[in-house]
Amino acid sequence: MFPVLFSLCLVAITHVALASKVCPRPPEIPLATTNTNKAGYWPGEDIVYQCNPGYVPQSGSRRYICPSSGVWPTITFKCIPKKCPYPGPLNDGAIYVDDLNYLSVINFSCNTGFVLEGPTSSQCQADGSWSASLPECQPVICPPPPVSEFGVLSYHKIDSRDTFIFQDTIRFSCLLPFALFGSETATCQADGSWSALPECKSVECPPPEPIDHGFINGALRNIFHYQDTVSYGCNPPYIMDDASESRCEKTGTWSNKPTCKAPCKISLTRATVLYNGQKIKVKELNSIQHAETIWFFCVRKTEKCSYKTPAQCIDGQLSIPDCFEERSCRPLQYRSLTFPEDSQTPRCVATARQAFHRKRKSFGSARHFLTEKERESWAQAPCRWRGFGRLRDSSVPLFRPTPLDLLAISFLSEVFVLIPSLRGKLVPKASDIVDCVSILNNTSVHSLLTEHNEQ
Repeated sequence: MFPVLFSLCLVAITHVALASKVCPRPPEIPLATTNTNKAGYWPGEDIVYQCNPGYVPQSGSRRYICPSSGVWPTITFKCIPKKCPYPGPLNDGAIYVDDLNYLSVINFSCNTGFVLEGPTSSQCQADGSWSASLPECQPVICPPPPVSEFGVLSYHKIDSRDTFIFQDTIRFSCLLPFALFGSETATCQADGSWSALPECKSVECPPPEPIDHGFINGALRNIFHYQDTVSYGCNPPYIMDDASESRCEKTGTWSNKPTCKAPCKISLTRATVLYNGQKIKVKELNSIQHAETIWFFCVRKTEKCSYKTPAQCIDGQLSIPDCFEERSCRPLQYRSLTFPEDSQTPRCVATARQAFHRKRKSFGSARHFLTEKERESWAQAPCRWRGFGRLRDSSVPLFRPTPLDLLAISFLSEVFVLIPSLRGKLVPKASDIVDCVSILNNTSVHSLLTEHNEQ
């Protein structure tokens, strides 16, 4: 009986084996393994893929079943490396990273003036963490700086530390009368040393030099020390053109030597100028100080208008603007009396020819009037009226002058009139000395002259 049953079972198994095929070993997937590892798998058996340590699934199914055909289906399962988080930032330093994948290595460094405390590199591990913690960058430390004799060190710190670190700055000064040579500041450098340190040295200056037209205040000494000062002054009417104080410098010389500047005299006698915002005649202005400015009035003849032109006093020198024309005697034809122009001096220059008239009849002959300085022309001194005298020349008949018997001289806007006496038979003698009487803006006189000229 048993042999019969065994034969039946063997036939059944053989029938099944002949009806299906065995699956071979499953294909290998990069960065992954299967849960079993056999040479063949019966239909219905399954396999499960899993990623190696440090890697994670990216896509595809993990489980596959051996089909009756004995051919595994297409395996789509893929693994990729794990990533570690970015470890930074590293203050005052840098992190050099190619990538953050499993087994990648990153490196650390510090900026100039800082030193690294901790590991110089770290590696991404299978669990997604770094093998080493982030290091720190600490500033370079400088030793306390040496202070020279008679020197003073000062600095300001924003914290309570007792050390000097990279880029800390300290300031030096010297006790008087010592002078500081070199930079007054020093800085902690990247290599832990200080930049160049200054020195304190004694400085002496010789006595200051005197100045022209001025003086030095106070008593002079043979030796002056650094930062000693002296002050200067000027003798009137000179004024100081620079700072009145001079200081002994660390070079052993004085900071400055001031100068006394001279005032300017105006080489005009007949002009109106603008000075300190006011119109003033130059004869009322003795001089102006150095660096002061006066304004002259020039005439634009084409437009018949005036404009201001400045002139500045520079140490006694004042240049009159080229456009300015000083008022002078201009020619005046008054009946038979002629006054020629003298362009050199603004004085009265006149020759009286047949000077007095009555009813269009001439009396007298051509004569020259003198000035108060006899035998000088009017170009050299002002005219002066001395009075009247009786006619001594019997060849000229006596007559009573009328108000129209006038001698007139015009200086631009000013009219100078010689008026003979209206009482008695008196006329000016040719040798008499006359004075120009200024009558400014006298309309009655102008009208009189106009009326007489029209006769």
